[in-house]
This record gives sequence, structure tokens and C-alpha cells, in this order.
Amino acid sequence: MLSMHNFVTLSLPDSHHCRYCIAGIEVISNRATNLPRDGFTDLQLSVVFTDPDAKNSYDYTSPKWREVPGLSKPKICLYTEGDKAVVLQDGLDQESCAIAIRRLVPFASALQGEVILHASAVTINNQVVCFIAESGSGKSTFAGALRNLGYPLICDDLLPCRSRDRVFMIPHVCGNSVSMLKISMICFLSRDAALTSSELKTISPKECLKLLLLNGFGEMKDKAIWKRQFEAYGSLATMVKAYRLTIPDDLSLLEKTAIELSLQFENITRTDH
Repeated sequence: MLSMHNFVTLSLPDSHHCRYCIAGIEVISNRATNLPRDGFTDLQLSVVFTDPDAKNSYDYTSPKWREVPGLSKPKICLYTEGDKAVVLQDGLDQESCAIAIRRLVPFASALQGEVILHASAVTINNQVVCFIAESGSGKSTFAGALRNLGYPLICDDLLPCRSRDRVFMIPHVCGNSVSMLKISMICFLSRDAALTSSELKTISPKECLKLLLLNGFGEMKDKAIWKRQFEAYGSLATMVKAYRLTIPDDLSLLEKTAIELSLQFENITRTDH
């Protein structure tokens, strides 16, 4: 697999190393979680869970540390280079540790100059179709319905996005190899209880950019980082076909909806080769 291993750790004892692969980041932590241990990685992040009242060597008030946005606890601080993080709460269960790591991963990626989209994605005609929406909007469920039709699932929540020669690519792991596949479609997904069939409408690059910003992960109060993220969103909006996709809210119509839309996706991605 494409991976890098020369990362910096935060003095983690060897016996406490736990390795995970999340959204293109190799995470080394001192806490066990249920996160995946295999996958594509080209960035690294060391995460330490620690008691906020214990004596330690981390000066979180230093300009070199930034607090991860969000109202939920625990407090999380990221180093300015995005390669180290400290979660200021010890004794969390595995699920809570996993939630904390997933919360900070998009910001660590941004600090390291890369973009993570809040999206699920499948491959169609060897290209990527991604579905962007807020949590609970059904993007994972819909992508799962397409997977049931035979379209490989890339991810269901955090999608690493990479630019290669001004083309936006998504890493897709298949067996022991990684392919970089072109993003062909961005669909901003929503549900409507009044619908009995889906609606797929083309949107302008300007509207696409607005929706990407709305569904992004924020700028961590850093103008330089936010500028890079904004430029990446702007390039995505210009170079990739974008749509508003509204599907029925009735789950009994999900399979029918997925079949109907898969035919449209097939046609769009076929002509985009």
C-alpha cells in the first residue's frame, strides 16, 4: 500500500502504540479504539489521550497549539503542523476515543495541506461519485444501497481528496493496492418526505462552492490554512460536475431510488471518460 512511516510521535511507549488508518491519515495513539487498522495513508498523526489535570510537558496556550473547533467535549488541541494532537481527557471508552480521533482528523489534514470531504462515495465506471451532506442526512445509507447493487464503496463519512496535475483524485483500496480515481460527480444530498422519485439537478460552480463551504470543517481560526482550503474547494467547484440530489425519505423506496439513479450515474460517468 502507499504509505509513509517516518512520522513523529509524542513519546508514546512502544507497548501503548495503536495504529489506525482514517481518511488518508496514519494515526498512532496511546488508546485502543475500534477504528480500521488498514487502508490508504499518505499523512501521519500522533494522538495522546491524557488527564488534563496531570502534570505534562504540553503548553496548550502556546501559539504552536490550536484547539479543534466544536462544542462537544473533550477538549482537543492540534500542533501547528497538524502531525500531533492531545485529547484532554483520560479514561474514555473505545467508542469515545474513536469519536475524538475522527473529530480531529479533518483539521489535522487541513493543517497538513490536504482536504477531507464530509462525504460518502462509490465508484462507477472506475470514477468516483460522492455524496455530501450533514450527519444523519442519509449519505451512508444511500451509498450502501448503491454498494448493494454492486458499486464498490470507498467510504461512508470522511473522504480524503487529493489533487494530481489539477485533477482531483480519491484513493481507492482494493486488496493490497491503491488506485487514485478521478472524482466525476459531487452530489449534495437531501431527503424529502413528499417525493416518490428522486430529483437530480445540475448546479453552478458558484453554488457548488457555497455548499462545499457550508459542509466543510472550518478554518481553525487560521487565515493561511483557510485560504488553502478555500482554494481547494474553489478548484473542486470549477473542475467537477456538481448536482443537488433529493431522494424520497421513505426507506421502502430506497432500493428503487438507487436503481433509477445508478442508471443516470452510469450515463454521466461514461460520457466523462
